[in-house]
Amino acid sequence: MMTGKWMMLRAEGLGGPAPIATTNDDAGHLSIAVAINGRGPFRFVVDTGADRSVLADATAETLGLRPAGVVDLAGIARTVRTGTVDVASLSFGTMTRRNLSLPVLPRSQLVADGYLGIDMLDDNRVVLDFAHHRLVVTDPLPSYLNGYLSPELIVLHGQGSGGHLHTAKCSADRILTRAFIDTGAESSMGNEALYRALLASDPSHASTRTMGLTGLTGGIAIGHLTSLREVRIGRVILTDCPIAIADLQVFDIWGLNDRPALLVGMNWLRQFKSVEIDYGRKDLRFEIGRTRFDITA
Repeated sequence: MMTGKWMMLRAEGLGGPAPIATTNDDAGHLSIAVAINGRGPFRFVVDTGADRSVLADATAETLGLRPAGVVDLAGIARTVRTGTVDVASLSFGTMTRRNLSLPVLPRSQLVADGYLGIDMLDDNRVVLDFAHHRLVVTDPLPSYLNGYLSPELIVLHGQGSGGHLHTAKCSADRILTRAFIDTGAESSMGNEALYRALLASDPSHASTRTMGLTGLTGGIAIGHLTSLREVRIGRVILTDCPIAIADLQVFDIWGLNDRPALLVGMNWLRQFKSVEIDYGRKDLRFEIGRTRFDITA
């Protein structure tokens, strides 16, 4: 039987794109090389929790891009009004997007040349290959390959539209929870609805420990720090999972503010060999290492 890894390589061999090498910055963000208007490379963080790609002001200045307009840009903590620039082309790997209007934010906030959001990734299959430090952006998985998936590949059907793909097949300490993947977040976070449910089931989740959470658009949200004994993602069981609970704007943007929800950040994602977000087929796939997880039947 094919392994998930072999299947991915074969898909590339059938005319699909070559993998893009990734690096991690000091905050643990996953970044790739991007060309803008044929110039670069520039380092962009891959952010599956952001609706829009953004450009650092220093990058726009280097490219000689002039202000073109203004836009309201939402982050995890607040929405800001910021300027935009027109970009003729943005390329990564074999993918090219043309005639773009990109919001501009201070590089001191981004700590990168830019962020690559859902607007550049939607309708594709995004493979985050943590084991080999690479990214693949390609066509959705053909239906005929479904029967060849490895037992090490956990497949969950997603819900949502416009790139807002989340799964209901998740639980946090036995509380049914919706979850979405945010590669732009170093830490995993839960919403206030999840916190209330956790406290109702076990008051020991109450915590006086807090931390400040900030996003691309600045502002600070206060998160309550706690630990989940068990998080189930499909048949995968993760144990002793640290999490910050906060009333974040991003949960409202994703339509998950009124029910328990999790934002799965890089601290959990790195425990997998690879994670796939198939926006075309609305599937999430997690490739596991058997020594790292408990697997249910």
